[in-house]
Amino acid sequence: MIDLAELRERVRAFKVPPLVGWQRTAAWVGLGVFLFALFLALTFPYDAVRARIAYEADAAGLWVRIDSMGPAFLGVSARGVRVGERSDGPRPPAQTVRVDRLTLRPSLIPWGVGFSASLFGGDAGGAIGTGSASKLRLHFDHLDLARAGLATLTGVDAVGTVEGELSLDVPASGTQGGQPDLSQASGRLRLRGSGLEVKGGTITVPLMGQMTPLDLPPVNFGKLEAELPIERGTGTVKALRIEGPELDIQATGTVRLARALPYSEPDLSLRIRPSAEFLRRMGMIAAGFTQLPVDPQDSAYRNAKLTGYLGKPSFRPGR
Repeated sequence: MIDLAELRERVRAFKVPPLVGWQRTAAWVGLGVFLFALFLALTFPYDAVRARIAYEADAAGLWVRIDSMGPAFLGVSARGVRVGERSDGPRPPAQTVRVDRLTLRPSLIPWGVGFSASLFGGDAGGAIGTGSASKLRLHFDHLDLARAGLATLTGVDAVGTVEGELSLDVPASGTQGGQPDLSQASGRLRLRGSGLEVKGGTITVPLMGQMTPLDLPPVNFGKLEAELPIERGTGTVKALRIEGPELDIQATGTVRLARALPYSEPDLSLRIRPSAEFLRRMGMIAAGFTQLPVDPQDSAYRNAKLTGYLGKPSFRPGR
């Protein structure tokens, strides 16, 4: 065992060999990069960037506030990000989405801005590419619906976890410098969910030609599997199924994207199999199910159609 005195002697006797040639150049370059990064992190105008983000969001009709900003590896990190629709007056909106942490850094593929975030008990990340066609790459894992504030945002109290990926290439409309045109986008959407359950809430649905509030009873939806390839603005449902102990819903068809997402047009055929227990406690909703035509391939299923717009869907009996 080496005692303290011997260790001191060895440290004093130790000499770093002199750097020669490319080693010296590499050392000076490395030191320069380190000092530049340190200087940038210490002097970067985080408050000005935070104020600029809030200003640009306000101009786009959004309310964005950031509790704090600081350095991150090759980028900047924001904590306590709150996003909502801009309201009239200085008061913050009543409904906001909170992101615990958001980090921005350069992205090589696609060339643009990369991001990662911690939100709703899970993680998300991806990149936004710049150029003649905007590119979006997004993945999210283990997002907890109970922590997403859906009851405040949509009126639906839901639980479960969701994960998935979204890849979109969105060309610009018109001449150079035009706005991204979602109706010409191409890419793919994949979604997976587990433990999905609605605890209650209220939604507004079209009934007899009028938008009518409807109280939601508790429903256990189980798991979700969805895959939607998108080509020139038209998404074709490759797989879409919600399978649980109370409902089995299968969908086929297309979704025609519009420049504004709420005006996208679904044209989906639904096969719905409710359990006997579900029908027993649904009351008026169960009566509506009995009016749907029986599926010719399996009498346990009922057929329906989903059309209209994503922002104002229309349900009617299928064939």
